[in-house]
Amino acid sequence: MDEAGQDVLDPRQLRTRTKVFAAARAVLRRDGLGGTTIDAIAGEAGVARSTLYRNWPSRDDLLAEALDDLLEPPTDAGASLPVAAQLTRMLTGLAEALRSSEWGRTLPAVVAAIDSAPVVADRYARLTDERRSDVVAVVRSAVDRGELPPGLEPAAFVDALVGPLFYRHLVRRVATPRPWIDHHVRRTLDAYR
Repeated sequence: MDEAGQDVLDPRQLRTRTKVFAAARAVLRRDGLGGTTIDAIAGEAGVARSTLYRNWPSRDDLLAEALDDLLEPPTDAGASLPVAAQLTRMLTGLAEALRSSEWGRTLPAVVAAIDSAPVVADRYARLTDERRSDVVAVVRSAVDRGELPPGLEPAAFVDALVGPLFYRHLVRRVATPRPWIDHHVRRTLDAYR
């Protein structure tokens, strides 16, 4: 156990977990939730099924942990910047993650799985709420500083701001370049002012 009371894994265990998580995400992306079985994950990772059952009570618990392993720390918003610059920085980081990260490549399969896998749905909701709270905090701070109107509801504003990036990625399957983000942030701020 470390100072925070968390189990410390030896390097071999850490390598195995990393390999298993990557395999679980690869199988989920390729085969969907229905094809993501313990056998398929074990085969992809090159480990015995018993290794998976020894460490995770179910496939869904394994997938939930594999999703946790995907997230990188949020982009620093630059608290001293005006709200438009902070939001542009955050959305640019999000667009890049959607476009080029393993999280962005895995997201469509995760969204498809949340209706069928409650553990995955709960983990996805928690992770989404954690990341969303970073953007809500930036907006709430801008309201407190008077950069945005006092009656503005930060959560609704964030939905209007961030939702189109997910729509573009998941539905339209188009890139979200920096000029589009600049225009979108200005347009959304203007609509709420």
